[in-house]
Amino acid sequence: MSLVVEFDGHLEAAVLREAFPRGLRGPTVALTYALKRGVKHDWWPEGTEAPVTVVYGGPQDGWRQASAYEMSGEDLLAFRAALAHYDATTSGPPWDEEAPSAFAVNAGWGADDDVPRALHDDPPTAPNFPDGATR
Repeated sequence: MSLVVEFDGHLEAAVLREAFPRGLRGPTVALTYALKRGVKHDWWPEGTEAPVTVVYGGPQDGWRQASAYEMSGEDLLAFRAALAHYDATTSGPPWDEEAPSAFAVNAGWGADDDVPRALHDDPPTAPNFPDGATR
């Protein structure tokens, strides 16, 4: 949906096919399930329509292929604001390091340990069971 918003509410399907070389079925199915889930959880009313509509071209090989995706003006304004808010509030620092090794010793482990340390070295060193209960 962000691409449709980025292209001012009209995006040629060829652009999406480039972004999703394995096909457009995945993104459209995910949107359909999200709509059903929202109705089920009472996030929005029954009958809520998808904010993105498919524009079909002529028949090709006996089936209709999407030629474009569109979003109406009202939905476009709402999604543009939501995506701007998301971008402004969720941007984290860029990752500029290599991924840590899966074989590196975890910071909570000693070099010779085969399990992580369960207790800290500072007090209390004994379990703190409620109401004096013991195992």
